[in-house]
Amino acid sequence: MFGLTSSEADVAVELASGHDIGEIAKMRRVSPGTLHAQLRSIFAKTDTRRQAELVGLLLRYSTLPSTISTIAPRA
Repeated sequence: MFGLTSSEADVAVELASGHDIGEIAKMRRVSPGTLHAQLRSIFAKTDTRRQAELVGLLLRYSTLPSTISTIAPRA
């Protein structure tokens, strides 16, 4: 979704899970600068500007299928 690379998607998921940039950099064994570069790319691809905005977007998408199945009429 959003055309993220697998690495960018992993970073986005970690952010949405509540990890901060320093923690994610340590877990992924990359420098904070590398992570910030990935984050800039994620922001561009998702049309977001801040981490909170990105996390909100991801959380809305993660709950979308269950919401649709709850309100969609069954055949």
